[in-house]
Amino acid sequence: MTPRLGVALLAMAWGAGLLAGAPGVRAEGPWSADRPDRPQLTREQQLKMISVQRTLLQRHQEGRLAILDNDERCLKAAADDRAAQACHQQEREALKRLRDDMRAQARALRQQFNLPEPPERRKQLLRQGGSGETPGNL
Repeated sequence: MTPRLGVALLAMAWGAGLLAGAPGVRAEGPWSADRPDRPQLTREQQLKMISVQRTLLQRHQEGRLAILDNDERCLKAAADDRAAQACHQQEREALKRLRDDMRAQARALRQQFNLPEPPERRKQLLRQGGSGETPGNL
């Protein structure tokens, strides 16, 4: 699992109040004040969502390990640089497909529990006046 996806899923769970102590109560802090429209989940819904999230994360991790194993076998069998580059290209494409699949599953999970879509990171940066391109990132 990519660190960003893991953090995003944890943030989604926390923001939805899934990590709060009492059932149906959101965690205190900026999320509760900024998102009064966020639906309240029952304790049973919270437990179900956490269980599904755990399963999704485990599948993602297993998928990444399988992709890395395939890449390692491909690299060992590569006869030259072109073959090694083809291995890396296959790995990148497989990781992208896995990432897209995980995003679709996370979107379905949010819809199942009637949770809002997270803001797009690029739009969020543009609203803050940053382009993400700092002198250190060029």
